[in-house]
Amino acid sequence: MRGIANSALIGIFALILSGVAAGAVYYVPDDFSTIQQAIDGSSSGDTIVVRPGLYIENIDFGGLAITIESERGPQETVIDGRTPAQADWGAVVTFRSGENTDSVLNGFTVTNGSGNVYEEFPGAPRSRLGGGVCCHQSSPTLINNVIVGNRADRGAGIWCRDGSPKIVNNIITANTATNGGGGVSCRYASPTITNNTVIENVAQFGGGFGCGDGSNPVVTNTIFWNNTAQLGKEIWIGWCWNPASFTISHSNIDGGQSSVHVNSGCMLYWNMGMIDADPIFIEPATNDFHIGYNSPCRNKGLNSAPALPSIDFEGNRRISENLTDIGADEADFSLYRIGTPQPGSTIELRVFGKPGMLVTIGRGSGLRKNPYHTMYGDYYLRGYIREYHPGRISSSGVLCVPSTLPLNLIPGEEIPFQALVGAKIYKSSGLTNPIIVTVAP
Repeated sequence: MRGIANSALIGIFALILSGVAAGAVYYVPDDFSTIQQAIDGSSSGDTIVVRPGLYIENIDFGGLAITIESERGPQETVIDGRTPAQADWGAVVTFRSGENTDSVLNGFTVTNGSGNVYEEFPGAPRSRLGGGVCCHQSSPTLINNVIVGNRADRGAGIWCRDGSPKIVNNIITANTATNGGGGVSCRYASPTITNNTVIENVAQFGGGFGCGDGSNPVVTNTIFWNNTAQLGKEIWIGWCWNPASFTISHSNIDGGQSSVHVNSGCMLYWNMGMIDADPIFIEPATNDFHIGYNSPCRNKGLNSAPALPSIDFEGNRRISENLTDIGADEADFSLYRIGTPQPGSTIELRVFGKPGMLVTIGRGSGLRKNPYHTMYGDYYLRGYIREYHPGRISSSGVLCVPSTLPLNLIPGEEIPFQALVGAKIYKSSGLTNPIIVTVAP
C-alpha cells in the first residue's frame, strides 16, 4: 500500500470537511481498546484517533456525527473485518442509522469484509451488501481510505442505499462482487465521487461501479481502470423499478464509453474532460497507484469538482500546479515507502518529483508539532540524525531508495523521514510530506 503524510493535516481537513464543532478527542487503544468501544463511548461532535496497528473488528457508527481518523494513514492502520470465529462476518464499516456527511471515516485500510445481509425489497432473496463499507439509508463521508480485498453480492468495496455519501480520495481495489458493483454499487442513492482510484475490482455487472434503481451519482476526477465484469467492464447503469442516471466528467475510464453498459431508459451524461489512456501508475504489482510524471492524469482534473479536497490522501496539496490531477494521488513532491518495516528487513523509500531533480532524504528522531517554515515548504524533522544523498529522480518521476533496517530495532519504534527534492539553492525545490515508518513485530 501507500505511505501517509503528516496526519495532522489530514485530521484538520476532516474536521473542516465535516463542519462539526470540536468535541472530545479519544485515542484507540489508549482510551478504548477497540474502535467500536470508542464509538460506543462517544457523542456527536467527538473525534476518535486510531493509533497504527491491525484492528480485527466490524464497526458501526450508530448514527453518531463523529470523525474516526487514523493517526498515520491507511498504510499503518488496518481495520480487518474478518472475525476468526465467524465464516461470514459482515461489512467492515457500517452506516445504517441516518448518518450524514458529519460522520467521517478518514485514513484506513478497510479489508476482509463480506457484507451485511438485507432484503433489498420485500420478498426478495436476502443479499450481502457492502463488503468494505455499507451505507444503508445514510450519507457519510469516506475520505483517504484504501478499500481492498472485500467481497459481497453487491457493492463489494462500497454499497450505497438511500443516501448521498461523499466518497473522496479513496483507492478502491481488488474487491469482488458475485452480482454487481465490484468497487462501488448504489441503489436509490446519489453519491458524490471525487478524486478516487477504482482499479482491479471484479463483478458480474459493473466491475468498477454498479448504478441502479433511481440512483444519480456524480463522478469527477476519478480513475476507473482494469476492472472486470461480464457486462459493463468499468461501469454498469441499469434498473429494476426505476431508471438510473450517471454523470461523469474529467475522469479516466479504461476503454472509454465502450466499457460502460447503459440499460434502456437509463442515462449516461458523459461530460467534458473525459480520457481513455493508461494512467501510468508507478508499480501496480506492489499496489503503488501513484501516477507517474508523464501520466495523462496529471493536470487534467476539474478544480471546481464537488467536494474537492484541499489535499490528497497523503497530505500533499491537491492542486500542485494550475490544475488538479485525476485520481486519489496528486503528483506533487512526495515521499512514501514500500515493504513491511521489520528489524533487518529492506524497505524502499520512494520520492516523487520532476525527472532529473536531486534528492536529499533526512532522518530524524521525531516530528515537530510546529514545523519550520522555509522557502521549500514546511520542515518537520526533529533531532536530525542522518542525511542521505541517493541521487536524482528518474524519468518516471520517482527515485527508489532501498533501505535496510537495523536488526536492533524494537517493534513499535518509529523512524521519521522527510525529503528535499531539488538543490538547496533553487526556489523551485520543495520539501515532501514527512512520513513515520513504524517497525512491525
